[in-house]
Amino acid sequence: MAFHRDKAAALEWKRWLSRNRAALVACGLPEEVYADRRTWLYFLGHAGLSDSTTGFRFSLSMLSREQMQRLYDFVLADYPAATEYDPWLVAVLRAELGISRPGGCT
Repeated sequence: MAFHRDKAAALEWKRWLSRNRAALVACGLPEEVYADRRTWLYFLGHAGLSDSTTGFRFSLSMLSREQMQRLYDFVLADYPAATEYDPWLVAVLRAELGISRPGGCT
């Protein structure tokens, strides 16, 4: 049974990626950031990525302001619940872009 759930989750990730790859590229994200669902979720929760095994590092400072804005817009559109419970990535992007949190808080 667990195998079928893993297969379904992998298929769902593949579909999500097919729908969103162009937007992720436009945001300036390297493929390593969205290589798999687990890595993407880690990125959402930590606003960066570092792999000591491969030496890969990615931080938001590598993006232009325009790319950060695109990423911010993408995450809010793709994760509407983020307006109430922000992934750390959203909070960091808000700070970088000087955007106030809905409801008046920064």
